[in-house]
Amino acid sequence: MRLKYEAQKMANKKLRANKNTIARFIKGITGDWSDCPNQVGLFEIRCLGEDKTTVSQIFASDAVGEATDLAFRMNANKLNVYMTINPINIDAVIKSGKGAKDGDILRAHYSFAD
Repeated sequence: MRLKYEAQKMANKKLRANKNTIARFIKGITGDWSDCPNQVGLFEIRCLGEDKTTVSQIFASDAVGEATDLAFRMNANKLNVYMTINPINIDAVIKSGKGAKDGDILRAHYSFAD
């Protein structure tokens, strides 16, 4: 009975992003990118939502604050927020409204399994 109560309580709780958690995640993902100084990379934040315009922005690895703010705001606007987990080539040509492609990635540091 208590488990059911706790599940209901959690379901009724309004979820919201935490800026510190977002910043920690970005720093954790990009933290070792500087180990290859001749291949400084960028990262992309992409925000998607049903019946909403996609928001996509590219950031330098030292722009964690700006990226965190974007992710936080877009999440508050009920968009799902995604981030590239491997560095994008600084010379990549990414068209407006489009995201990075496999060929734009400098090297692999991580791979998520879902």
